[in-house]
Amino acid sequence: MEIREILSEESVILDLKSTTKEGIIQELVDKLYDKGSITSKSKFIKALNHREKMGSTSIGYQMAMPHGKTKYVKKASVVIGKSREGVDWPGIDGLPVKLVIMFAMPQSEGKEDIMLISKIAYILGGKDISERLLSAHTKKEIVGVFYEA
Repeated sequence: MEIREILSEESVILDLKSTTKEGIIQELVDKLYDKGSITSKSKFIKALNHREKMGSTSIGYQMAMPHGKTKYVKKASVVIGKSREGVDWPGIDGLPVKLVIMFAMPQSEGKEDIMLISKIAYILGGKDISERLLSAHTKKEIVGVFYEA
């Protein structure tokens, strides 16, 4: 599975409204639901919260990658949201998170989901990429950063 298969401009929210981690998660889950990627918002949020309890999904450079794998996901999807102000999301650098990349993965026996998330995390692990994403002003620019990487 490649990022191009699950990420499009429709998957991006340029101006998240919420000022809390929980609110940001809700906005992105709403987007997944509206896209038809998940069947239950509450059950998917429960999966996300379960993952967060294992350890923060903040990856540094003002980014976080929350993800859930559950039977309530119909198809592998990703949504991306930008917050102008940033939100408190405990992480390794202590900075507010301004870019959230959320993955929804269907329950399966395979490891494709872990491989994709690992690949994206590796791509995002550099300051140059985070700066490009944080300075992007359009959905096309954000998606383009992922397509180029």
